[in-house]
Amino acid sequence: MVKDIGDRYRDTLVLAIRGDGVDIPASFIRGEYANAPRKSGRRPPPDTKPAKGMTIPLMKKYIDHIDSYVTEQSLFLMDRLSSHTSNAVLKYLKSKKTEEGIQKFIPILLEPKTAFLISPLDNGAIAAFKAYYYKYDRSTIDLKEAAAYRAWRQVSNQALRNILSNCGIVGNEDVDSIFRRFMKEVKGGIPEKNAESWSFYESWKCGAISVEGVAAPRGSPLEIPQQLSNAELDGRYWCSYGRHITLE
Repeated sequence: MVKDIGDRYRDTLVLAIRGDGVDIPASFIRGEYANAPRKSGRRPPPDTKPAKGMTIPLMKKYIDHIDSYVTEQSLFLMDRLSSHTSNAVLKYLKSKKTEEGIQKFIPILLEPKTAFLISPLDNGAIAAFKAYYYKYDRSTIDLKEAAAYRAWRQVSNQALRNILSNCGIVGNEDVDSIFRRFMKEVKGGIPEKNAESWSFYESWKCGAISVEGVAAPRGSPLEIPQQLSNAELDGRYWCSYGRHITLE
């Protein structure tokens, strides 16, 4: 019998996938809390600010981790998390060289609000990971970390290759075909599956629906969503980036 529970703290699992579908080993970041019991292993050293997720120093360390799994010049796709867009991080990423002395990583930041269509993590990799992760005992920090690594190893490279192909990152599908597929996923600037939520928002915004404790933003125009670089495909108004997973 496996206990399907986790401890009450949040940790971060950092994932990356190569274009050939090879899953680079995950990196587990233990969440630190100033008020955590000392025996929990989560209390930071005295006079040290707790690290609750990805930071610039940890991102540099993760770049070193990925560096050992890449030998040729490669695109390095990231969403726009602050630790990804940091000048210090981008400079460090660009400093990595191949054996021939060529810049190893060329960073590319995904356009805002497009991860739901083109991020392999958002489009199946995280879901595949969670399907295994929640089967394991996660009642202590050591068990949780072991469960995270074990679950990621069980996601097959073939499954990841299929996800990458579906996102249009690799494969032989032409660009027009990819965009036709993507257009089917959005309606009026948001995914069709979220249309009901958008209708509710519009009703609330114009005052037709009241929400207790929340005032409608009268006089505040709704911002136009960002779009992909070719200006053909709308993004969506709300999105949940898959850059790093919060584990509970």
